[in-house]
Amino acid sequence: MNVTSNKYSLLVFLLFGFTIVFQNIKQPPEAILTYDVLGYYLYLPGVFIYDQVEFTDKTTISELNETYRLTNSLYQFTVAPNGSSLIRYPIGLAILYLPFFLLAHFIAFWYEFPMDGFSPAYHFTMLACGIFYSLLGIYYVGKILLRFFPDWKTALILFFLVFATNYIYKATFKGIAPHNILFAVYALIIWYTILWHETFRMKHALMIGFFCGVAILSRPSEIVCLLIPLFWNVKNRESFIEKLRLFRKHYLHLLGVALIMFLVAIPQLVYWKVTTGKFLFYSYNNPAEGFEFLWPYTLKVLFSFRKGWLIYTPAMIFGIIGFYYLYRYNRPIFFPLFLFFIFNLWFVSAWSNWWYAESYGQRALVQSYAVMAIPFGYFFHGIFRMRKKWITGIVLAICVLFLILNIFQIWQIRHKILDASRMTREYYFAIFGRTTVTNEKKDLLLVDRSSTATEFFTNMDDYERKLIFHQDNEVPETGIENHYSREPVHTGSFSFRMDSNMIYSPGHDLTFKNITNREYAWLKISVYIYPTSEISENDALLVVTFGNKDGYYNYRTIHLSDPLVQAQPGQWNRISIDYMTPEVRSGKDKFSAYVWYWGKDDLYVDDLRIEVFEKKTN
Repeated sequence: MNVTSNKYSLLVFLLFGFTIVFQNIKQPPEAILTYDVLGYYLYLPGVFIYDQVEFTDKTTISELNETYRLTNSLYQFTVAPNGSSLIRYPIGLAILYLPFFLLAHFIAFWYEFPMDGFSPAYHFTMLACGIFYSLLGIYYVGKILLRFFPDWKTALILFFLVFATNYIYKATFKGIAPHNILFAVYALIIWYTILWHETFRMKHALMIGFFCGVAILSRPSEIVCLLIPLFWNVKNRESFIEKLRLFRKHYLHLLGVALIMFLVAIPQLVYWKVTTGKFLFYSYNNPAEGFEFLWPYTLKVLFSFRKGWLIYTPAMIFGIIGFYYLYRYNRPIFFPLFLFFIFNLWFVSAWSNWWYAESYGQRALVQSYAVMAIPFGYFFHGIFRMRKKWITGIVLAICVLFLILNIFQIWQIRHKILDASRMTREYYFAIFGRTTVTNEKKDLLLVDRSSTATEFFTNMDDYERKLIFHQDNEVPETGIENHYSREPVHTGSFSFRMDSNMIYSPGHDLTFKNITNREYAWLKISVYIYPTSEISENDALLVVTFGNKDGYYNYRTIHLSDPLVQAQPGQWNRISIDYMTPEVRSGKDKFSAYVWYWGKDDLYVDDLRIEVFEKKTN
């Protein structure tokens, strides 16, 4: 971005830099090393401060969480088959955080801040980290666009790409989140891909390998980044054959790319080996979420009012249309970018949790804007080449409207008018263009789900009630008849006897479809338990959970020994759980409720009941 020859694009870059720096000075975020970011960041304090890579003992992180309020629950960890607790998230972003972490460590030492990885020194240095990668990403996207367009057109493209999309929200308010940083990584992948195809220098190949390796090591689905250098300049069968010849000629460069990618991956492989005993381990093993490759949620990702990409970032429709003009005017780079777009959209859509938690619009697509900048630019290039200037005027007017809408909706989400996770079509139009919102309108949102371990169902009068299961033990199950007892019983003729050889009571599996056909339902699960000895030494739990072939999730329990139960031995004690159905991965996921016994002396259970409460319709 030469000051004299590219003054307009440089001006947009400076405007972007001023915006994010000014906003973060004006209203510094209270906490940035939290939730998902915490999972990516934990490697650094774990290795450099606490000498802890295996987190089975969570005393340290629990104390830090209590001090700095980092997360509601320690979901950032997963348990390996060998019982080891390790960080769920991959190590790639920690590599990019490392220089800023080390700087923070020096500042903390010099100015006597707590050297704990989370004190103000680390907070503000990591804030600077986000700003740095934001500026780096836009700088290189600008350099890339200048390869294809003149300065004034690059400035216009860059301006709308930044300020008319949800990128500005991520870059300004969520700077060290993976999407903003990966935006910069993608810009560098494209930049060095261009340079390698122009110069065929080893150093450019190695840079491609490094940044592709970091991207994949940050989020494995970013493996789609390899499509860009592999298919660059491929436009037909002949050019594909020529590309193969080029790779054969520069095979040492390919080996260099592979070697750098392997070297980047070594810290992750070593971490998995130390914690799990295996060099390769799938750490993101969450039964509630996963890939549905054959049944992606593409239409929802694009058009849902909950998080639809083109609903909350409509300006990117120009990027999609721009592929037509890219094919028309620069076919050699059409195929790598279009293949990337298709496969990336597929991967993003195939994630069962396709709304990706709290965000403004589709956060999982933000990093792809560095790639989409080129077809986005070719859309404007094609429009400006039209002889009908009125079409150009209409397009620019629409872009301005999209920009105003984007900035206003960012203001709305910052003021909690537009919700970050519970949007519906009805609520969207109810608050469209509004600066205030009433509680009545908030009733149009999706249900507010608790993130705490205990849920309480209070507004029962608004729901219709039905009993869907009652286990009265009157028909003994085959093979365990000796565990059915005529005394004591709560109701009927039999109760079920538990001991150290029978620690799980007979349960009943219900699919989500069996329970409700609504968005959600409340469940009340209750059971009567008769302990024969001291409860503190012979405790029992009422367990409720959903599960599928990958395991169990949304696990809730209540202990017989819980002070709220006030259970007594030698009598029947009722314990119960209020439970909201989760956002299930599939309607076939099964709900289970049963008693889990931790003692040795005889204990009896009876009358396990499951009641469903569905919201009344007007």
